[in-house]
Amino acid sequence: MIPHRHGMALTRRQALIGAGAVTVLLPVRVALAAGPAEKPLILVLLHGSPDGQALVPSHGDPAYPDVRGSLALPPPDMPGGILDLDGAVGLHPGLEALLSFWPDGRLHVAPAVAGPYRGDDPKIAQTVLENGVVSSGGRPADGWLSRAVVAAGAADGPSVVWFGGGDVPAVLAGAVPATARSLFPAGPVEPGFPAKARALYAADPELAPIL
Repeated sequence: MIPHRHGMALTRRQALIGAGAVTVLLPVRVALAAGPAEKPLILVLLHGSPDGQALVPSHGDPAYPDVRGSLALPPPDMPGGILDLDGAVGLHPGLEALLSFWPDGRLHVAPAVAGPYRGDDPKIAQTVLENGVVSSGGRPADGWLSRAVVAAGAADGPSVVWFGGGDVPAVLAGAVPATARSLFPAGPVEPGFPAKARALYAADPELAPIL
């Protein structure tokens, strides 16, 4: 059984089946040209991406192979197997670049974590994840990361930058100044890029004609 902070309990089977989220906090030291080194918090939002047990499988749990079925990754001692961290959890072999952050404590994993929302509306579920609360009175005005920055006394520091393009996500909405910047530069793209995009989505019945 996995203890729950509110007095509830979650079985291993429920955790392995419903592990739709995984939190990976990766502090990275960045040297700034005009000041001392800092340790920014890098938050990666994986919208519609692999579930937690795909990225950080709980391979040490005896129920893992049966519950995951065909989605189960090979054990650490097999070719293309899981990259073991502590005998209980590991990394998908595609995340080998993160493995070096584990020995010195720069990588922390919270596996099999889920929010309180149990409905079937993905938009509400995403809002709950970013706001950090379940509200029946509409969408809260701020996100949990913005509130955390304020609570840490850093709200008057440099603004938070969202490099995802479009609007600032709900997790950053609030009192902390936040701006959105696109990862893709404006202007002409490199030669051959449109052809690569068309080839990538050639089998998609909706995107292929559009591209």
